[in-house]
Amino acid sequence: MAMQSGIGVSKILILATARYTGTILLKNGKLSKLLGELQSLLNGSGEHADGDYDSLTAQISRMTAEIRQIGSSRGGGTVAKLRGMATAVENLTKNMDNVKEVVAKAKKHLTQRIQHVDDKMAEQNELSWSIKEDVAGVQHSLTDIDYDLSRLQSMVSVLQQLRRFQKFK
Repeated sequence: MAMQSGIGVSKILILATARYTGTILLKNGKLSKLLGELQSLLNGSGEHADGDYDSLTAQISRMTAEIRQIGSSRGGGTVAKLRGMATAVENLTKNMDNVKEVVAKAKKHLTQRIQHVDDKMAEQNELSWSIKEDVAGVQHSLTDIDYDLSRLQSMVSVLQQLRRFQKFK
């Protein structure tokens, strides 16, 4: 029983190591090369019985073909995806530069418009102040005229009374 569990653990250890190594080799693109070398070793050894390694050789051949197919489809797709992403980033950068230019132009235009409105407001404030001063002057003049008219009316009234008084005399 202990022997069986030892064999099981060793198989698990070998499979785990093979899987980890296979992943590293696949990422580096070397797994298909390694399998090709293994296949050539099996084909070239000559010391095997007819049925011993035939199934193993066939499996290695299929695995090699599958890995090459996966590698080429992934590699081409990855390169295409990277190129597509690079193009998208480049286009986005160009668009952002265009947006930056448009925003800068809009900012300049709006700043000029605000300055123009500020100038107009200052001009209107000066005009309003001038009108207010003129109205105050006219109001003062009208008050003076009213006072003068009141004095004239008083004088006319006094003169009329004097004239009446002289008529009776």
